[in-house]
Amino acid sequence: MARMVAALLTAWIIFSPAVSKAQDGTTSTIAKARQLVEITGALTNALNVMTALLPAQIETQRKAHPEIPMEFWDEFKRDFNDEAQADLEQLEEPVASLYASHFSEQEIDTLLAFYRSDVGIKSVREQPGIAKDSFSIGQEWGKLVGERAGRRAAQSLQNSGARPQ
Repeated sequence: MARMVAALLTAWIIFSPAVSKAQDGTTSTIAKARQLVEITGALTNALNVMTALLPAQIETQRKAHPEIPMEFWDEFKRDFNDEAQADLEQLEEPVASLYASHFSEQEIDTLLAFYRSDVGIKSVREQPGIAKDSFSIGQEWGKLVGERAGRRAAQSLQNSGARPQ
């Protein structure tokens, strides 16, 4: 599964039109984009998101493959986190290229100035907590939306005379 995740991420990075477009960026734009990736903590934030989503992915796989013992999934989670942490720096170049594809050099200069300001520093510092709280809010919202969608689908099914199997 870790290889699958890595392969999908690699394919996305390689074949993404935005990243391909970034290859036309100047060396100085990409260098500044690297600074932006570093100053914003973009790689650490990406790792934190993957780490936060991993338990749900494991649970989905565990349900799909009940024959695999829980010990495997516990070990997989530890190994995934270790591997992702050890390999994180390899994302810097493609992510910097992605930023360079979406922002001009002048825009990156403006962003760097912001993230070096007091408010920008606070924004970076507060972002992990905001993301964590947003994730919880999103989960609750998703649960409510899912319940409503389920009721509507069941009502629609009932109105059509079809019976669930």
